[in-house]
Amino acid sequence: MDLRTRLSADYSNAKLMEPDGDTYPKAAVLQVIGMISDGESYMEDKRMVLRDASGQISEAKVKGEAARGARASVLSGDDKAADLRAMPFVDPINEKLLPTGDSRDSPHVQVGVVCRKGRKGNEDHTPNQDSFSITLLDGNTVVGLVCDGHGPFGHLISQRSTQSAANLVCQRLRGADKTTGIEAKLKAAVQECQDDIIRFAKATGFPAENSGSSLACLVVEPLDRAANKLVVHVAWCGDSKIIAGKYDKKDVETIVKETKDHTPEDPAEAKRIDERGGEMREIAGGSKRIFVKGTNLPGLAITRAIGDLSVTDYGVISEPQYERWEFSASDSIFIIAGSDGVWEFMKAEEAHKIVNKKLRLRTQWETAELLDACARKRWETVEAEYPGGL
Repeated sequence: MDLRTRLSADYSNAKLMEPDGDTYPKAAVLQVIGMISDGESYMEDKRMVLRDASGQISEAKVKGEAARGARASVLSGDDKAADLRAMPFVDPINEKLLPTGDSRDSPHVQVGVVCRKGRKGNEDHTPNQDSFSITLLDGNTVVGLVCDGHGPFGHLISQRSTQSAANLVCQRLRGADKTTGIEAKLKAAVQECQDDIIRFAKATGFPAENSGSSLACLVVEPLDRAANKLVVHVAWCGDSKIIAGKYDKKDVETIVKETKDHTPEDPAEAKRIDERGGEMREIAGGSKRIFVKGTNLPGLAITRAIGDLSVTDYGVISEPQYERWEFSASDSIFIIAGSDGVWEFMKAEEAHKIVNKKLRLRTQWETAELLDACARKRWETVEAEYPGGL
C-alpha cells in the first residue's frame, strides 16, 4: 500500500482523526489540541479542537462566541483576520488566566500558538507532522506540549503524544502521591507516553518501528505573587526546543534559559548510542544519523524520542531531560516552545529579538505568526522547502 492510499484510509479512521476522550485530564478546565486534517496544504493552519470535561466543543460554537464577544471587538482589519484562526480556541484559556478585580493589571500568564504545514517537495501529500496541546488545570497551572513527528507515521505519533503525555503529566501532578518530586513525575509520565504509543500503534494498526516524535513539555505553575516568582518545569526529548527570554525595550537579546537538543553531535548522547550497539553515520551536510547496524534504517537525527521502536535497544531512549526554571514575577518573561521547523536555521537570540519587538505592540498570536513567517523564509532561502514549525 503506497503512502497516499494509506493516508486516505487513515483520514476515514475516527480513532486517528479525532481526540480520544480517554486522554482528557480529569483535573483539566480546558484543553486545546492540534489535530490532523484531510488534504492539508502548504501553509495551512493546523485544525484545532477545544474541549472540556463534557467533551469536544463544536468549532461553530467556539468561533461564534469569539466573533460576538469582546475578543473580536478589540481587533480590527488584518489583526482580526489573522487572530481569529487560533484565537477562538486558545483565548478561553487566556480569559481564565486573567487576574480579576483590582489585580487585573498585575503580572499574569497568557498563551498563543501557530502551527502550519510545511512542504517536502512539490508532490507532498504528507500531513503536518507537528502537533501541540495546551491544558489549563484547576488552580491555573498550564501544561504545554510540542511534538514534531518524523518517519511515515510520525504525524500519528506526535498527535497521540500531545494528548497522551498531557494526560499522564496531569495525572501525576494531581495524583495522590505527594512525596515524589515533579522531576520524577514528569520523567515517568513521558516514559509512560512511550508505552501508550506502543499500545496505540498496535491497536490502530500502524507500525512505529521507523516513525517517532520529539517532545517538549512545559509546566507553568501559577504565579506566586507573595513570593514574587514564576516557576516553569521543562522536560524534553529530541530537538523540539524551549527558550525563555526577558522582554527588553532596548532590544537586548537576553536569553535566560534554553534547552539543549539531543542529537548524535552531543558526546554524552553519542556515547550511549555507541555503547548499546547503534551505528552513527555522517550524511551529506555533515550531520550524523542513527541506524540499526548494517541497515539503512531508520536514519534518525535525534537520540531521544517517542516511538522509533527499531532503535530503542540501540540507545535511543524516551527518558526526557528535566530542568526547573525560576523567574522573578516582576520581570517580563516570555517562553517559546517550537519544533525543529523554527530552530533549524534560526538561533535562539534571533527568535528572542523577533518576539521581543513584536510583543510590544501586538498580541501573542501575531507574534507567533511573525516568528513562523521568519522561520519559513529562512527555510525557503536555504533549502527552497519549508518543513513546518510551531
